Amino acid sequence: MKERLQAIILLSEGRSTKEVAGILKRSIRSVERWIKSWNEGGYEKLIPKFTGGPKPMLSKDEWEKVLF
Repeated sequence: MKERLQAIILLSEGRSTKEVAGILKRSIRSVERWIKSWNEGGYEKLIPKFTGGPKPMLSKDEWEKVLF
């Protein structure tokens, strides 16, 4: 979240998307997504929405067999 807000501040100070991406060590595409989110809904839209990742391919029982 901190990086996203830093990006918005740097952009509001007149920095280019490319400059901001370089400063934050992120892709230009990421910075562009953050700008879009900010423009669509401000702070609330910048909050990441983690889904917990992909479902495991092995069941718990199968995983136990692998470990032991």
